[in-house]
Amino acid sequence: MDIREKRVEDILASPMGCAFFAGVSERGYLPEDLANPSVSLPLAAEAVDMVERWLPDHEEVVAEMLGLAPVIRPLVEATLAYEGTAWWYEPLAPERQVWIAHYGETPDPSGWQQPNSPPSRWECYAQKPDTLQYTTTLYEGSATYEGSATYDGYASLLIGYENHAGDLWPQSWPLQCWLLRMPADARIYELNGPEDWHRLCVAYPAHDFEDGRLVPDWGAASADWDGVHLSLGGLLGCEQNRIESPEGWSKHEFWHAETTFWLRPLDATCERMPDYHGGEDRPSPSGEPQQTFPPYGPPTVNFHQH
Repeated sequence: MDIREKRVEDILASPMGCAFFAGVSERGYLPEDLANPSVSLPLAAEAVDMVERWLPDHEEVVAEMLGLAPVIRPLVEATLAYEGTAWWYEPLAPERQVWIAHYGETPDPSGWQQPNSPPSRWECYAQKPDTLQYTTTLYEGSATYEGSATYDGYASLLIGYENHAGDLWPQSWPLQCWLLRMPADARIYELNGPEDWHRLCVAYPAHDFEDGRLVPDWGAASADWDGVHLSLGGLLGCEQNRIESPEGWSKHEFWHAETTFWLRPLDATCERMPDYHGGEDRPSPSGEPQQTFPPYGPPTVNFHQH
């Protein structure tokens, strides 16, 4: 199985990946549409909410989404074969990282902390370091948003906050953003699929106190890595995708966007960006809507309602 085939199988084994492509099919988007971040990033934010673990019917929704895998397989295969979606799995672009200030603060990567080892109970539950030093990648493109001039590019975390995807709820609005240019030689662990996550957990093992799953010891990982980057393709393939091995089992959850968590202080340049107001409309689909969900359809999400 080559890497593209493996990525297809990862997405079809992930409730979020299936929800994403079911939504794509329902609206009539084609692979060439999904090459545009203004289409794929909001659809990913919607898919986060569709499979949110705390929904009262979560288990039923997960079963329904995974049951759609045979229907959406041709679309997934065509999308990953399309050259324009290769950016879904790009390694971290250190010069295009966006940092969000929730309380008017200024970023200071040189003062970032290393996580403690062993991880706290919250870190084991949330599967992320509690230092909460994170950025998201600014993808190329210009778009005019409500209340602002041209905002140069699209970023998964900004769109996630705009649409309250999962637990991404901004503390203030509009979002105050900074462009961080991180060191080109930063040591980045890439998460492009559930096996990448499982290997990280096995290499730096800790265990969730509630269900015994393997989770990363972020303090231990920080000895070898400056940051951990979840690509958009990794998000679609990792979320709630259980992997088992003789060392134990893992299931990645709760990141909700293309994100990099930083584990060490680093030298970086920081440039204030325009505030992010949101409000950009998605381009119209190139294809025709296809019935994928049961007749009641997916939940309606207003991408620009605050």
